[in-house]
Amino acid sequence: MVVEEERKNRMSYIIAEIGINHLGNDDIMAKLITDSAEAGADAIKFQYWSSPDVFTSEGQPFYHEFVKNTLTKNQVRNIFSLCKRLGVDCFGTASDTNDLAFLVNNFDMKYIKIGSDDLTNIPLLEFAAGLGKPIILSTGMGTMAEIRNAYNILSKGNEEEVIVMYCLSSYPAKFEDIDGYKMEELRKEFYNTGLSDHTRGNKAALLFYGQRDNALKIFEKHVTLSHKLPGPDHHFSADMKEFAEYCDDIRAMDKMTSNAHKDTESDMRKIARKSLVYGSNLGIGDILDEEWISVKRPGTGIEPARLKEFVNRELKTEVNEGDLLKEEDFE
Repeated sequence: MVVEEERKNRMSYIIAEIGINHLGNDDIMAKLITDSAEAGADAIKFQYWSSPDVFTSEGQPFYHEFVKNTLTKNQVRNIFSLCKRLGVDCFGTASDTNDLAFLVNNFDMKYIKIGSDDLTNIPLLEFAAGLGKPIILSTGMGTMAEIRNAYNILSKGNEEEVIVMYCLSSYPAKFEDIDGYKMEELRKEFYNTGLSDHTRGNKAALLFYGQRDNALKIFEKHVTLSHKLPGPDHHFSADMKEFAEYCDDIRAMDKMTSNAHKDTESDMRKIARKSLVYGSNLGIGDILDEEWISVKRPGTGIEPARLKEFVNRELKTEVNEGDLLKEEDFE
């Protein structure tokens, strides 16, 4: 199973969320994908609707942005093709069952992503559950009851293949609004969890990482080429320098948590530890006195903790001041 393979890997999985920050421009889209991959992303995600008819203009302040950023099917093909060439995973968040079917039937999507806006879209959830793909579920604006209901529909008894993402649907999400206790509640209740991160910076990711033990770690972060570009998402998204730092911090956490019971200091131990050395020139038959023993670097000889073992023992060879004590020096 895909998710179980990720768990065994124990390394974090970082998604660069392009969303609508491509502005409908092929060159911007290509640079977002290329730069995100170079920054360290494992996957590229975009939002897809084949027609703006999935939105209504009434009560939707960004309706015209959604219309402007509608991707053609050919643009979607180009996205998947570029991601394949770059060696990164690619998947899209679809707004209805027809668009989701198009993505799953035509492209190698590792995951299906359900956005927070569709947490209670039961027809879409039921359709997604029947496609046989691992599913990432964002939970912004959701109550625990709504999250449980969506999870039960999607998992169909196969909980290992559903990842529940803590998400705060504020743009940007303020640190004082992040609920670390809810993160922990999701972690305890659901088999796999992740973070859809709408905060600025890396702090929320590091908080989430610290709660995850050795379990699967998925992080999703909006990306942009510039905070100054027009549109509702650029101001809070990570630019490429920030996203590279985001990836670097998470990879550093991966390294620090993957060294359980590994001896990574053996070379330094030889240099920085100390050994028992002779403090005087001694001859055959001398009985070693504690006063004739010194403790000095390096740590390549007998460790000082064994000093008492050699006091009052008879030497069978001549030794010089500064020589390391050796077992074979004694009767």
